[in-house]
Amino acid sequence: MLKKTTLKLSLSIFGATVVSVILSIIILMTIGGIGSTSSTSSSVANGASSAISSSQDVSSSSSVISSSSVSTISTSSASANLAKVLDTEGGLVSYTAGKVLLGTFCIIIFLWLMYTTAWHEGNKDPNRIKFGRMKKFMAKGLVAGLFAAIPYAILTLFFVSMHASAADTSARAIVNSIYRIFNMQYIIMGDGFTAYPVVCFLLLLLIPAFSALGYLAGYRNLSITSKIVYKKKDTTIKKSGTVKRKY
Repeated sequence: MLKKTTLKLSLSIFGATVVSVILSIIILMTIGGIGSTSSTSSSVANGASSAISSSQDVSSSSSVISSSSVSTISTSSASANLAKVLDTEGGLVSYTAGKVLLGTFCIIIFLWLMYTTAWHEGNKDPNRIKFGRMKKFMAKGLVAGLFAAIPYAILTLFFVSMHASAADTSARAIVNSIYRIFNMQYIIMGDGFTAYPVVCFLLLLLIPAFSALGYLAGYRNLSITSKIVYKKKDTTIKKSGTVKRKY
């Protein structure tokens, strides 16, 4: 039976992925139009805003017909508006390097939020074990990550099966829109991977992998951020000559 703390962690990790999607949309709205004209920047913001509203009421989005889309099967307004953002002329996202830069940044946010969520949970568990509130379970992050990936796995399964179908239905358009929104961090750089079901499913492994790494690092109180900050401060002190340390 799944422990309550593990289930709670899985929900927190899934919540972190949702937050990363929202942040990705905000990044596209604020940074994606850099270098574009005022009218172009407006279209970026309008396109991204429409994508958000379409994700909130995706059932109504299937009735809107789009004439411009980066997807090979997209017929919904959400995908069309995302395509409008990514294909804006004159902005950062109109260049391959810009798409790679934004996509990489969004992927880092996606992975980092999951990692830190699991890290904080792992950092609390040694005390819980010490006082008998739980038993030691080092695979907690991995298990929680696997459960957090279930909604994505179901969505990917629907997407892949409908992508293989020749029928152009509203259900297919809705699933396509939801998949692209929840995988925006990858879609920003290009949607070519969606033609390969194996790649779509392999990307899901990042969720349990970073959840497991984060939990183990937190359990052992290993903080990458604090080490980077400490080394930076230590280097500054040594250069100033105010403190000399011997190791």
